[in-house]
Amino acid sequence: MSILYSAIGDTDPIRDYRDGAMLHIIRHYKPDKAYLFLSKDMEHKEETRHLYTTAIQHVHPTCEIHLIRSGIEEVHIIDNLLPLSETFYQLTQDYPEDTFLLNLSSGTPQMKMIMSFLAIEYDKAVGIQVDSPERASNRHEHVASDTTSVEDLIETNMDEEELSERCHEPHLQYIKYHGLKQRILSLIDVYSYKEAYKIYNANRSIFSDSLGKWLGHADYRSELRYTEAMQLIKNENSSLAKEHLPDDVCRLREYLMIMELRVRTKSIQDFYVKMTPFLYELLLLYVQKRCRVDLKTFCDRRRHSYVINRSRLGKVYPNTLRELDQAYGTFRDGQDLSFNILRIFIAAENLIDPQYQEKLKFLRKVEKDIRHRNAHTTDTITDDEVKKLLDGKVSLDVYHDIQDVFLRMVEEKSLTRKLIYDRINEEIRSRL
Repeated sequence: MSILYSAIGDTDPIRDYRDGAMLHIIRHYKPDKAYLFLSKDMEHKEETRHLYTTAIQHVHPTCEIHLIRSGIEEVHIIDNLLPLSETFYQLTQDYPEDTFLLNLSSGTPQMKMIMSFLAIEYDKAVGIQVDSPERASNRHEHVASDTTSVEDLIETNMDEEELSERCHEPHLQYIKYHGLKQRILSLIDVYSYKEAYKIYNANRSIFSDSLGKWLGHADYRSELRYTEAMQLIKNENSSLAKEHLPDDVCRLREYLMIMELRVRTKSIQDFYVKMTPFLYELLLLYVQKRCRVDLKTFCDRRRHSYVINRSRLGKVYPNTLRELDQAYGTFRDGQDLSFNILRIFIAAENLIDPQYQEKLKFLRKVEKDIRHRNAHTTDTITDDEVKKLLDGKVSLDVYHDIQDVFLRMVEEKSLTRKLIYDRINEEIRSRL
């Protein structure tokens, strides 16, 4: 359903033997309903002469007419015209699925300006401008005499016979585009992809499909919905659309990128929550896939964990058991495999370069210190606190050590240190 929303001016409904803007829109667009915003003067004209309703019924008999009697006298003062926009917002709530035709050519200049803003702001609004018959300013044209009957105005209206249409829909969305572009750029700068994607979806008509694919890709990817994210850009001309990584490496890489986002967006608490499970999965991958260690020789599988058998561990990896006894007192039988146990195992069996053993040792200290701190307070940790706990290091330093260990352990040449979301942002910017 289409609904005309129109202010009414002195040259409505007919001026100089031609349709005024309101009537001309109704003649050519045939809206299902028309809501006419009347000032006090226009209310009087309708009450005494039925000027607007009669003209509309003649041109479009099935149009449902609603008169909005504002009582406003000084319509040239913009502060008086708040009801013009408030009424429109209420109508959009009453008819959320319908298209609104907004008359940009009737009323005072202040009314026209407000109607233009409404047309820009509301996605389901179509702004319509009606040219004067001379295709020029209509300021010289005379207002219809208050003594002329509406029947005489209709009878002498030349638009009854001529089929020329003077309506056009100005490209107001171009004005809207630049504001929305800046909002999207501001959002992707702080990696708020969901909000940026919402803006795109609400304004698809003024953006490219390709932009939508990349914003959707970033949104899905930041939620670890990697398969769906890659499906969106599969036909895009970008190296990012053609990457191929082993599934286990890809899963860890995506998780690591989320951890970096948390550091960059100052979500420090969430970064440390994610750190321990990531390091456990990374070291598990390294030990099993890169070092070819068969965990079954000293572990029993229990659902989603590995449980260590002390006796078997002592037989196949006595160095590791000795280090575990030193670290834990007497290492108990039946403990779950953990990041720290894997770290000790890798060091005891010399499965990685000493410099990375040191990085893992530092990361264990971070894990232990942060966990101890969180056990004694419910307050969210800040980087200032981290700096005190870690002798001057901040969360970004911690992240870089994690990244160093990751790149060393997975040994994938195609991986770089550059945050994948910064590369995605480059793709998005190039499409705005």
